[in-house]
Order: sequence, then C-alpha cells, then structure tokens
Amino acid sequence: MNTSQLKQFETRLWVIRQMKQVSASLLVGVSTLIFLDSIHVLSSVLHALETAALFPYMIVFVAYSVCGAFSLGILARYAFIRHMKRVEVDIERAWLKRKQAEVTAKRSSFKLVRGPVRQHDTSYEPSRQLRRA
Repeated sequence: MNTSQLKQFETRLWVIRQMKQVSASLLVGVSTLIFLDSIHVLSSVLHALETAALFPYMIVFVAYSVCGAFSLGILARYAFIRHMKRVEVDIERAWLKRKQAEVTAKRSSFKLVRGPVRQHDTSYEPSRQLRRA
C-alpha cells in the first residue's frame, strides 16, 4: 500500500468508527428519552393515587428510577470505552501498515552505487572464442 491508500484506509476507518459512535450515542439518547418519559408517566400515576397506597408505589418508583439511570450510565460508559479501544486498535493497525509500507518501499528501491567499473569484456570486438569459430 502506498501512502495515499493508507490515508484513505485510515480516513475510512475513522469515519466508520465515528458513525458507530454517533449511532451508539443516539441509541443511548433515545433510551434516555424513553426512560424519562416512563418516569413522567409513573409520577403522574403516583399523583393520582391516594395517600394510603402511595408509599409502596413510591418505593418501586424510586427503585425503578435509580436502577434505570444507573443502567443508562453504565451503557453510555461501556459504549464510550469500547469505542475508544476500537479507535486505539485502528490507529495502531494503521501505524503498523504505514511502517510496513515504509519498510517495503525502502526494500524495493535500489541504490545507485558508484564503484569501479570492470573494463574486462567491455569492448566491441568479438571475443577470442568467437573469432576462432
């Protein structure tokens, strides 16, 4: 791979990772909106209840709210950490490909060395063997 192909490869990887991160962020955002809407519905139900039956439902409501917020936070953190690990792996892979391309470019290029020229058998006269034949 030459340098331009490597840059295209890196750019493509970066774009794919960013699209995945944005989609994960949107998924967490939509989940958060659904969770907050369900809390709104539950709180409106709690307001409609009588005061005698309010305490058991309030405990369930608080437990649901705390567990839901905690799970959404863990999901967002997990998605971000996973994204960062993948980005680091992609950067390392691209760096290794770039180094490999540099090494192969150095191997494939040849050097012109100025050394002593051997003058033997460089004349345009036919050799002795050809003259005899």
